[in-house]
Amino acid sequence: MNPDAYQYKRLKGVQDDLMIPWLELYEQAFPARERILVADILSLWRNPTSLQHEYLLGVLDPEKNFAGLVWYSTRPEYGLALLWYLAVQPHLRSRGVGAQIYQYVVSQLNPREYSALIYEVEIPEEAETPEQADFARSRIEFYRRNGGMLLNGIHYEQEVGSHAAPIPMHLMVHPLSAITAEQAFALCRSVLGDAISQTGVLTLD
Repeated sequence: MNPDAYQYKRLKGVQDDLMIPWLELYEQAFPARERILVADILSLWRNPTSLQHEYLLGVLDPEKNFAGLVWYSTRPEYGLALLWYLAVQPHLRSRGVGAQIYQYVVSQLNPREYSALIYEVEIPEEAETPEQADFARSRIEFYRRNGGMLLNGIHYEQEVGSHAAPIPMHLMVHPLSAITAEQAFALCRSVLGDAISQTGVLTLD
């Protein structure tokens, strides 16, 4: 499928036609403990200035059907972007659609402005079932195939709100220009604060 055939529509607000399918896929694709509350998502549109660097996109296939979602943020003051959520409709998975969405996000980031894109992935060893562990490993390999690298030598806990306990997660880094593991850690810490700490030798692989 030609990646140019997909369209990426930025959600305009709660009345946007894509909002309901976006939220439906969001709730189906991610475990409850990893989801920001829907109420918190909807509240973003109360203050338009808060959305200046937030990109909640619906992805449409060539027939204008809803194909997937992505949410990423830019932090130009730190030279960093963050990928929060990416999901594809179940019937389109394993067809390369997720890779096209991911590469679209990367293409929107000017390497002269942003050093890296970072994101969280589940730790296979923290999974509750063998199936979940296999899924976590497959996600890591998916992102590696598309240019992502694991940041090792750290401890990081995902926090999505007071409704859910923090969860240990891996952090992955997609360099947009030459970057060391130490620089990647400093970038992550600049936006994630005390949620990330160094526990060993920093490496990217």
